[in-house]
Amino acid sequence: GLTTATNLTLKVLNKRRYPAISQTRNNFFKKLFGKKKSSEYDSNLTPCSRIETRGMSMPMIGIGTWQVEPDCIESVITCALTVGYRHIDTSHSYGNQAAIGATLDSLFKGGKFCRNEIFISSKLPYYGMKPEEICNYVTDALNCLCLQYIDLFMIQFPVGIKEIGGNYIADPDTNHILIWKALEEEVKKDRIKSLGLSNFNMRQISTLMECANIPPANLQVEMHLYLQQKELITFCSQHCIGMTAYAPLGSPGLDQYLMKNSLQPA
Repeated sequence: GLTTATNLTLKVLNKRRYPAISQTRNNFFKKLFGKKKSSEYDSNLTPCSRIETRGMSMPMIGIGTWQVEPDCIESVITCALTVGYRHIDTSHSYGNQAAIGATLDSLFKGGKFCRNEIFISSKLPYYGMKPEEICNYVTDALNCLCLQYIDLFMIQFPVGIKEIGGNYIADPDTNHILIWKALEEEVKKDRIKSLGLSNFNMRQISTLMECANIPPANLQVEMHLYLQQKELITFCSQHCIGMTAYAPLGSPGLDQYLMKNSLQPA
């Protein structure tokens, strides 16, 4: 089920690759939205949580697009929006933002959905963790997604990388504060509505918040039955930071486990 402490982000799961999890997702939406024709779904039915620091609403159910190939994006996004999803999560590192943008542009121009109905989140990749690169990555995301603004833009990983002698290693000089300041400038330009973090720990968040003019609105981390993140949830709640769970159903290995034990998906 859903809790007010967590925005449950259901990642996209291809039926052929993960049929059991796909069926679980389908059953979840039947319970959430009831038995309606696809054309009858109302975006107002999608549960939302409030981003208090920005006065925005964020749909609690999101479609994650990690590992979704560009040639599959159109059918995935169209189907997801049709059955009730109103939150799409992507990143430069996923390699599918342009395909998502083309799909959204077609749906918006066709009058099937409106921009203000859909919450779009994207991320600064670990290989773009330099203050001087922020503007370029935001511009690229906007151009690829065919959007004027992004609802939530996150730092995807707390450590950047750098190249030394043809090898890529963690960059110990990664400066969260300067990166965040550069992102705040993008908010001032109204190209980003809210800022967030992904895969950060409590110490890293606390250090950043000491210098931030715009506090992080959301934290996206791995969270499921076997990694409940209770301490992190408490911390974020105390600091008015919403949380999004990625991999909320755990590993794709669930299918193999169910088959091995002759079990059916929930």
